[in-house]
Amino acid sequence: MLTHDERKLLELIAQDFRLSTKELSIQTGLSEEFIEERIKQWEEEKVIAQYSPLVNWERTGEPIVTALIDVKVLPQRGYGFDKIARRLQKFPEIKAVYLMSGGYDLSLLIEGRTMQEVALF
Repeated sequence: MLTHDERKLLELIAQDFRLSTKELSIQTGLSEEFIEERIKQWEEEKVIAQYSPLVNWERTGEPIVTALIDVKVLPQRGYGFDKIARRLQKFPEIKAVYLMSGGYDLSLLIEGRTMQEVALF
């Protein structure tokens, strides 16, 4: 379970992973040594799974089309929807797979450069 300070630290790292331990220390009131130890621990435990930038694709001149596509699938005996969801996540166009209730089983978040690229997926 995270303490209030640890949660704040993780939120700051998630917002901007380039913040130095000194900047994090100033914003949280935690010591730089504690922050370094905690970050190392979280990296080893995969609490911090990766550091990745948020790219503003509109600023690059590269258009991005995002679509949510709802699908019906037959769950595999003994696996449910997990196996098909893992297979779907291997496609680079699929950015997220959501389990749904109701008329559809899964919702796929898909990205492409054009509407045609998304439609042909």
